Amino acid sequence: MPTEWKQVILEGDITGSSPISVQSSSISLSVSGLPDAGTPENTDKILSWNGTQWETVDAEEFLGGGGTTTAAPTITGFASSYQQSAAATGTITNFSSTASYVAKIFNSSNVEQTSNPVTIDGSGNISFTVPSTVANGYELRVYVADVGELKSTTTTITFAVTQSLSFAYWRLQVVDSSGSASSNRIALVELEYYTGQNQGGTETPTTNATSNTSISGVTIAAGHTYSSTYAPWRAFDGTLTGIGSAWWSIGTTAANNWIDLRFSSAQTFQSLKLVVSDSFNDATHFKILGSSNGNFSGEEITALDTTAIGEGSGDTSTRINF
Repeated sequence: MPTEWKQVILEGDITGSSPISVQSSSISLSVSGLPDAGTPENTDKILSWNGTQWETVDAEEFLGGGGTTTAAPTITGFASSYQQSAAATGTITNFSSTASYVAKIFNSSNVEQTSNPVTIDGSGNISFTVPSTVANGYELRVYVADVGELKSTTTTITFAVTQSLSFAYWRLQVVDSSGSASSNRIALVELEYYTGQNQGGTETPTTNATSNTSISGVTIAAGHTYSSTYAPWRAFDGTLTGIGSAWWSIGTTAANNWIDLRFSSAQTFQSLKLVVSDSFNDATHFKILGSSNGNFSGEEITALDTTAIGEGSGDTSTRINF
């Protein structure tokens, strides 16, 4: 077989066990009048002779061409877990506008999640909708080929998909290091929930509170209120410093050391920021609980379990993803 006949690009998938039959050691092929198939798609196949038999490979394996290998994408910003159907975003830090990128999601069985396409914009920002099936071991795989170069090795980001947390009642419960309800008073200067990971998306409440019922569609409540000076709404007033702007649970018991946001409809959050006034805070850990009916009598779900409260000097923030 002549050496010049090594590869033929075929548009579309090749089906059947023997799509081409070679009857002799030479091939006669007339190309006059053949249409230009255009740029090969990722689903196109290349028919290749390996010296023994014909075989097909994906056209995407030959992105770029040439003899230099493109540097693998460096990716930041993705979390290790996401709630079902959440929006996931990250960035290619060594992005090249002249390069061609391929990005796909696979599950732990190496099955591509075609219903979750990945988008890479002109600035190297990656985005996709997280699969809806709860499982570990999902992978975002990204590779790239720059002009005149072979494709890079694949960069893989592994993540888990957890249950979607959507509740009308969101409660912060003060606990000890074992997760049991605690009577250690908390000096909660500010509590902010976010719809996205890493304090991204929409901050909630969306406006600053001036009373327990001043925000439309939201009621703020606590199991214990020492005085109006340290009322529950002060933990949502937008002020990030000072005990004078805190819900301070002086005199609380383990049973009532909690604070709620009660919404008129279910809300989904993925992260939070909590600020305590260190000089007045004795609480060491907290949980975040969610409920659809607000009973918290066994029906609730733990959204965030036994998390240590950051403590230092002044007013300390704890930032965490669910």
